[in-house]
Amino acid sequence: MGTNNSRYSDRRLKRKIRGLGRIFEECVTTLTPGKRRFAFYEYLESVYELFREMGGASTAGKEMAKRMAEMYDINVRKKDELFRVLIDASSSQVDPKMVSRWVRGLGYIWRKRQEWTSWRQFVEAHSGIAGCARAIAKVKKEFRAAASQRTNRDLAAARERTGMRKRLMLTATGSSAEAKWPLALPTGNRVTPTK
Repeated sequence: MGTNNSRYSDRRLKRKIRGLGRIFEECVTTLTPGKRRFAFYEYLESVYELFREMGGASTAGKEMAKRMAEMYDINVRKKDELFRVLIDASSSQVDPKMVSRWVRGLGYIWRKRQEWTSWRQFVEAHSGIAGCARAIAKVKKEFRAAASQRTNRDLAAARERTGMRKRLMLTATGSSAEAKWPLALPTGNRVTPTK
């Protein structure tokens, strides 16, 4: 196991999750109309800090996510990461769409961690956790579009190469002089292969 993983005994890990659970419950009790958008910032910031402390997106963090999923009997998908496991283990009765938004937003904050000094200021500058979730969705969409364009260019180039090969094969069926210099000699009666 990694160094971060060995720092957390099951007992210490459960204590950390209970602490997150208490922060979550405090946030739920202080919900007021008009302030719901900002109500869970303290909880999400604590989730982020524990994520960072446990190894983040590294192999140690992924091992920790698997360990916690087994410990708390959380069904995890292959792509689920430590953020989702931390939230599922420490919160209760949260809409799955909200959890997904939180995970995407926290992932964006983690990805941009070199660009900020204050977690709250960064989140507020990006229109909250939902704004961070939208930003990561936009980044991923642009990445997929760029990958699609590269694939389309590669396919077009492959089609062009295939067409060139076919033309060369047709040219090679003529005389040996035409095969050596297909463009220099005028095309006469070439024998073309039949299918």
